[in-house]
Amino acid sequence: MPIAWLVTVGRNRLIQWQRGERRRLGRQAKAARNWLVGGVSESEFDTDDISGALCKIPDSQAQIITMRIWGEMTFEQIATILGKSLSSTHRSYLQGLTLLRQELSGVPLDEQ
Repeated sequence: MPIAWLVTVGRNRLIQWQRGERRRLGRQAKAARNWLVGGVSESEFDTDDISGALCKIPDSQAQIITMRIWGEMTFEQIATILGKSLSSTHRSYLQGLTLLRQELSGVPLDEQ
C-alpha cells in the first residue's frame, strides 16, 4: 500500500507541476504578444502583417522571437539550441521586439 500511495502522490504532483508550467508559459506568451503590438489588439494585425514584419528584421532575432512567443520556449532552451549565452539571447529578443514593433507601427524608431 505505501508504494501505491507514493506513486499516486508523485503522479499528482507531476500533473500539478505540468499544469502550472503550461499556465505560466501561456501568461508569458500573452504578455509578450501584448508588448509586441504595444497594447493594440492582436486581431488588428493579420498573419501576413506579422510575417512580413518578421522578414524585415534580422533572421537571428526573428528566429528567437518565433521560438519564444509562438514556440513557447524558455530563454534557456533557445540559448542552448542557438549556442549563445542566455544574456545575448535575451538582448537579441528585446532588440528584435523593438524592431518588430517599429515595422508593425510604420513609425521610425527615433520618432517613438
